[in-house]
Amino acid sequence: MSGKLEKMLIEGYISPFYVGKAMESYSVMFNPTTYSRQFKARYFDTQALGESEPKQVFNKVDAREYSFEFLFDGTGTSAPKTSVSDELDAFFTVCGKVTDNLSRPMFLKLSWGDLLVKCILKSADVSYTLFTPDGKPLRAKASCTFQEYQSDLLNAAIKGIGGEKLSQAFEVTGDNKYLSSLAKTVYDDPALYMEVAAANGLAAIRQPLKGLNLNFPPLK
Repeated sequence: MSGKLEKMLIEGYISPFYVGKAMESYSVMFNPTTYSRQFKARYFDTQALGESEPKQVFNKVDAREYSFEFLFDGTGTSAPKTSVSDELDAFFTVCGKVTDNLSRPMFLKLSWGDLLVKCILKSADVSYTLFTPDGKPLRAKASCTFQEYQSDLLNAAIKGIGGEKLSQAFEVTGDNKYLSSLAKTVYDDPALYMEVAAANGLAAIRQPLKGLNLNFPPLK
């Protein structure tokens, strides 16, 4: 351990596969002191004729949600003096701005220590707690909830849907990517690069992939 303070980094991507470089990024002013992670499973209540108690039939597990509280301080007492309004603008440019390329906010990656979450911003509640005499904010708190994000392709692969329903393809637009890194991005397992190569008829495993349209098979 280096002992160096590492700030939480929020990166915004255009691609739901998180390929290429992040389009925007924001390093928080202060790391959160706590955060929560929510797990929720959904069930159907069914009751057959003659049964006294309903049975709970599993439906699905909702995407996990992570809640954080971020502090923005422009007083200069705990961090270099800055504009709280500018800091909030920079934060929401990454997390909440509707981009021209997507017509929706970007796909996010949160990284901090052992935490690595691919997600979207679900909600943010900003409260202002300190002001200059002329009304400019000096401190603010943003209570944010992020929801894990998985592409439709990855969801289909996890569920083992047949290849005919996996006709989606995406073009590799970043710098030369290798199949192992793409398999890591889509399946979270770089060892599946051989399945990707076979599905796309690629003979040279380490060939440059930029500009190619790749399909991904269902997980076995």
